[in-house]
Amino acid sequence: MTPLIAQRALIIAAGELAAGVHETPAGSNRGPQIDEYLRSRGADVGQRWCAAFVAWCITEAGKQLTAPAPLNGWGPLVSAQEWADVARAKGRWRSEPWPGMVGVILEEDRHHVVLVKDASPECDWLISVDGNWEDKVAEVERHVNRFAGFVDWFSPESKEPECDS
Repeated sequence: MTPLIAQRALIIAAGELAAGVHETPAGSNRGPQIDEYLRSRGADVGQRWCAAFVAWCITEAGKQLTAPAPLNGWGPLVSAQEWADVARAKGRWRSEPWPGMVGVILEEDRHHVVLVKDASPECDWLISVDGNWEDKVAEVERHVNRFAGFVDWFSPESKEPECDS
């Protein structure tokens, strides 16, 4: 079962999707809300913003639930590589997705960070809410093999998800 704070992060991401957050002008990595995602992580405006979007959703979930800062001690988290490195160092790197986890793509030509919305029972496909996908917040379906791994930022104990085989 997905914890309340992860559910809230997904609700916040869905709200940004419904609001139609997009770059202004297209291709600029800028816009009022996009600048807020980046500033909230201490990043310069105008840089790639997928990682900052995910971190912002998670941080806002903590604020709304008046929970301890969920990413306290994780650093800025403004790149896919940083998400992967910190998750590995904290023992929070996983091979299979759960809703609410952070998915990390580390392909040669593309690094990207997403918030996992849902995964198939076999954990071979997932639906995510992405920042900076085609210059906007978007819902995207992908095969799990595109991901280097997944960040379990919300579970108190270290355990892998159990997918149907």
